[in-house]
Amino acid sequence: MKNIATITKPINTLWGKTFDRWFRWLQKDTPTGDVVFYPELTQEGETSLKGVYIIGDLTGIPLLKFATTGGLKLVKGFPSYDH
Repeated sequence: MKNIATITKPINTLWGKTFDRWFRWLQKDTPTGDVVFYPELTQEGETSLKGVYIIGDLTGIPLLKFATTGGLKLVKGFPSYDH
């Protein structure tokens, strides 16, 4: 088994320092902290709370196209929608 000095030695080389800078740059805007769990939804977008629907970013996909499509499907599914 290698000791810690042998494992960390390559970081002191030019290549190691370059890799370290690149890795820090790569991680700079990465969210940290606890994992976010999204609510469980039915095919219609309804949560476990009857009558509460979710579309858009809260479903896990932060794209306007999916949010508007999901909203349209939701509204068309309401009994009072007659268009």
